[in-house]
Amino acid sequence: MNALSPSDETLLAAARSGSSDAFDALAARYRPALTRYAYRYIRDRDEANDVAQEALYRAYRYLYRVESSRSFRNWLFVIARNVAYDTLRNRERTALRAVVPGDLLPTQMPGPEELTLHDETKLSVRRALGELPGRYREPLELYYVSGLLYREIADVLDLPIGTVKTNIARAKRRLRTALEDVPLQRIA
Repeated sequence: MNALSPSDETLLAAARSGSSDAFDALAARYRPALTRYAYRYIRDRDEANDVAQEALYRAYRYLYRVESSRSFRNWLFVIARNVAYDTLRNRERTALRAVVPGDLLPTQMPGPEELTLHDETKLSVRRALGELPGRYREPLELYYVSGLLYREIADVLDLPIGTVKTNIARAKRRLRTALEDVPLQRIA
């Protein structure tokens, strides 16, 4: 956000007053970050876009619920997390309904990004991240991928800030241990 861009608070007030342009500006500001955040859960680009769109729709629909003391950004990420969880639950239900007795659950086909990903370092890091328990992985991804501060992560996850710091430290320690034997290169 540059110095000439209105703050979230200013845009939120205008959006609450009925300005669709103000909400469009908020949506444009946060859609890319929401999509990246959703992708970490969903692992499908199209569905991640859908999650971001649904989160923005719900935010617009429930603008009146944003407490003035709470950050719009954090509130939006909470909505996106909930939509992502709903999407995953629906995906599991659909997969379970598709099972024919004696058959295995259908496996998810990797997308083009995964098919072209040959760098062993990236694969190792991604695998190690995926093996982390959610209570460690989620704050770590919010910090490094979404760029949230500890206080913002605490608000999004509804945890004490000390717990967030501890979980991120433990996640980094587990990643270091898991990646000890991997020759790490710069990861883009």
